[in-house]
Amino acid sequence: MVFTAFLNEHTEILRTLLEVYYPSGAKVIDLTYGKGNLWNSIANNPTLRKKYQVTACDAAPTSRKIRNRNLLTDDYSNLGRHNVALFDPPYLIGRVSFDYDKVGRNSWSADRAKYTTNQSLNLFNQRAKCLAEKAPTFLKPGGLLFVKIMDPRRDGTLIPHHINITNILSNKFELIDLAIYVRMGATTWKIRGHLQNLHGYWLIFKLKETERGIANATH
Repeated sequence: MVFTAFLNEHTEILRTLLEVYYPSGAKVIDLTYGKGNLWNSIANNPTLRKKYQVTACDAAPTSRKIRNRNLLTDDYSNLGRHNVALFDPPYLIGRVSFDYDKVGRNSWSADRAKYTTNQSLNLFNQRAKCLAEKAPTFLKPGGLLFVKIMDPRRDGTLIPHHINITNILSNKFELIDLAIYVRMGATTWKIRGHLQNLHGYWLIFKLKETERGIANATH
């Protein structure tokens, strides 16, 4: 396994990862597309925009170009097979995120007017389990999964999302790169309990050989 470190904006990190792992181009499914900000570096570059074709999905699309898909309930197999899947879930647990409206506590939404954090850790982990189950239906043999995540706190206790997700995905995926990113710009770090806000993770997983076989047999 590789250990990588980044000090950059996330849109540039995603661009770097794609150019390292798929320099000749790739078909990518973004399972939590949101506003699409992660794709700015690629979208603003005509050459890269042609190389990296994006299937945009989200539980509450903000436009007709984003496919309405919820990992808890929906089938992704009819979207075709991709080289890469991107999973950038809201990571806070049990409280409204920042200044978003206090509605829809179960939401997993691209629409910021309705977006809140996860109601419970169990709900967050359940989405990760559904991701593991459904991934072989939308990833090609040898496909990679990029997971962007931070470890939040709830009631003063650290929630190790990057460990939990790795454990949940371990039956289907192999972790090949644990990349740590250092956040750009000012953040809260005046007390020890806020130090985790200074960094997060880009986890790179590869579909295991056995799961490739299952995927091939069903498509």
